[in-house]
Order: sequence, then structure tokens, then C-alpha cells
Amino acid sequence: MKTDRKEDRQEAARLYLAGENTIIIADHFGVHAETIRCWLHQESVKVRARWERSRKYSYRPDAFSIIDAESAYYAGLMMADGNIDGNRPLIQIEISREDEELLVGLRGYIGYDGPFSYRQRKTKKGRPGIWCR
Repeated sequence: MKTDRKEDRQEAARLYLAGENTIIIADHFGVHAETIRCWLHQESVKVRARWERSRKYSYRPDAFSIIDAESAYYAGLMMADGNIDGNRPLIQIEISREDEELLVGLRGYIGYDGPFSYRQRKTKKGRPGIWCR
């Protein structure tokens, strides 16, 4: 069912804004995913970046937009014990297992709903470390 009616473009935009991806929407309308991206552009809908399209878990992207004691604390934690992958939005923090509650607090602060990944390793002092991403 090839189509290019304004109602179809608006419906595609509604589906996209509700979280559906362009491939599923394209199948629904019988068009190519690139056509859906054009429709979204015509409807002034910002297309999600590649990393946003493949993101499995949610978080608050505005968590650090206001500087207060809590945001400064967690920013300091990330600067001291973590890094941000420049190729994708990935935060990695390596701390001692006994400090895991810091990561649980950070998770709550940024609204992250995914799991942690752990890596066991011996630190220079011989204590097991925890690595989360």
C-alpha cells in the first residue's frame, strides 16, 4: 500500500513519537524506512540519533543540567572513578565492591533502569574491585 497522504505522515509521526522505530512503521505503510524518515522531516519530527534508536534502557538526559550538591557529587564520582565512552553514550565506573551503594545512588539519580555489568579483578591493594557499565 504505497501512500503519501498527509494523514499517513501524521500517523507515522504519532507512531514514531510513541517510540516505534522507522522499520516497523515502514512495514505498516508498505514503504521503505527512508521514506518514513522523510515523512518525519516533513512533519518537523526530530529523528532519533543512531545510539538513541538502539538504546535498551532509559535514563534522565537532563540529570546534570542543574548544578546542585547531588549533581556535583555524582559528577565528581564519575570524574574520579569513571569515564564516558566517546563513541557511544556509555558511562563506566570502577570502584571497590564495598562502595557499590554509590552506584546504586547514581543509578537512582540519573533514572537508569538497566542492569549493571560487573567485572572482578584484584586491585593493587589486593581487594576485589567492581566495574559497572
